[in-house]
Amino acid sequence: MVKRKRPATGYGNWVPAKVIRSVGIISLGWLIITVIALYYFKLILCLPVILVFLFFFITFFYFRYAHTLFSEKGGDIQNKVYNLIFDFLGSEVKGKILDIGCGNGKLLIRLAQKYPDCQFHGMDYWDGVWDYSRESCINNAKEEGVDERITFRQASASSLPYDENSFDLVLSNLVFHEVKDSKNKRELVKEALRVLKPGGRFVFQDLFQIRSIYGDIDDFLKEVGSWGIKDVRFADTSKSPFIPKVLRLSFMLGGLGVIEGNK
Repeated sequence: MVKRKRPATGYGNWVPAKVIRSVGIISLGWLIITVIALYYFKLILCLPVILVFLFFFITFFYFRYAHTLFSEKGGDIQNKVYNLIFDFLGSEVKGKILDIGCGNGKLLIRLAQKYPDCQFHGMDYWDGVWDYSRESCINNAKEEGVDERITFRQASASSLPYDENSFDLVLSNLVFHEVKDSKNKRELVKEALRVLKPGGRFVFQDLFQIRSIYGDIDDFLKEVGSWGIKDVRFADTSKSPFIPKVLRLSFMLGGLGVIEGNK
C-alpha cells in the first residue's frame, strides 16, 4: 500500500514572492529603457536612467537573497526569529493566549503543539499585502492537528475585538510597525496590553529601535510603565548571531527588539 504524502503547511515568507516579481518586472522595464537611451543618446545623458535601473536591479537581487535567507531551505531566519519569542516565554505558559498579527498561524500552531492545555486565539487584518489569509491559518492548524484549540479572527491591531483583561499571555511578532490605520505605534502596544489580564505576561517583538516609528526606547518604556504595567523590560534582538549583516538594515531586522514583562 502506498502511503499518501502529507500536504505541506504554508507559512509564507516575510519577503513575498509577488514583491520580488513586481520589482523584477520594473527592473526589466528600466533595462529596456536604458538600452534604448544608450542607443539614441550619449552616455552622460543616460546616467540618470542607468542609476534608476541599477537601483531596481540591486533591489531585486537583494529581495531574492533575503527571501532565501528567511526560507526554511535557505537560512531559516524566519523560524529563528520566532524562536526568540519562545526564549522569552519561560516555562510557565497557561490559560488563554492571543497572537496579534498571527499571519499564517506559525507561532500559535507551534505553541499549541507544545502546550496542549492552553486555549489559543489568533487575529490578523489579512489585507492581501502578504501571502497570508484566515483560510491558510485554518488549513495549517488542521494539517498540524491543533485546529480544535485555535480560533482565528479578522480584525485590526488598532482596535482589538476582545474585552479588557481577557488573556493570560499576549504575543506579537513584527506586526505593530505594519499597521496602517494607526500613526501612533505606541498606542498599538497600549491596546495590546488592554486585553491582558492583571498579572498576565506579554512578549512583543518589533522594530522598537527605529526612532522614527517608536521614538526613544527608554522614553517608551517609561510610558509603558505609566499605563499601569508593573514589569517591563527591553532586549535588543537585532544583533542575534544568526541574523546576517545583510538583514540588519532598518527596513529588515536592523531595529529588532523585544518588549516583555507582566501587567
